[in-house]
Amino acid sequence: MWFSGFPHLVFMAAILCTLAAAERDRAVRYATTLKLEFSKPEKGWKQVKGPGDFFAEVYVSRQDKYISVSQMLNPGGIFDSYEALLSIWERESGLSAGQLRRIKYYDVNEESDVSIFDDIFTAFDYDPSQDEGIPEISIERDNDLYKDQWKSLRTTTFGSDAIDICTEFEETDGLYIESFDIGREGYNERWIRVNFEMNH
Repeated sequence: MWFSGFPHLVFMAAILCTLAAAERDRAVRYATTLKLEFSKPEKGWKQVKGPGDFFAEVYVSRQDKYISVSQMLNPGGIFDSYEALLSIWERESGLSAGQLRRIKYYDVNEESDVSIFDDIFTAFDYDPSQDEGIPEISIERDNDLYKDQWKSLRTTTFGSDAIDICTEFEETDGLYIESFDIGREGYNERWIRVNFEMNH
């Protein structure tokens, strides 16, 4: 019985692999295609507006292969926020999305994300309700000691977007999340940095 069903399983596996490959066939669209509009830089920061009330404030460093996001709003959801971010990166840096190595977000305010951050701060002996400012905490991909924290960060808004960045686009084939860094300025300004590496 098992042998009679085996060819069917092989066929289904092939279909799934084909679908997975097709998903990655998506290319990052140009900023002009997404109809993004850029302000003049102010101390290196630019405001970006787009359809559906999309708004982002970003700083791009070509040299450091780095983009910082002070805030990003996408209420209309006409396109994915992470694709817009890659499109912004490619326009401003002149580099491929696959060459991006770090994204830092300063706008961690979703309740579910805040809860995960506070749990990690507590695990590292900080008191989120009392401590003013929490220094950088690094959670690396292959560190078994912090595997629970790694899994939790992957489920955050930013972790989920980072996974999609690595898996959905032609330009990012081979890109993976190497580590997360998190911290907090003052009492409320939580931030996260996603660090990428490329398989060669």
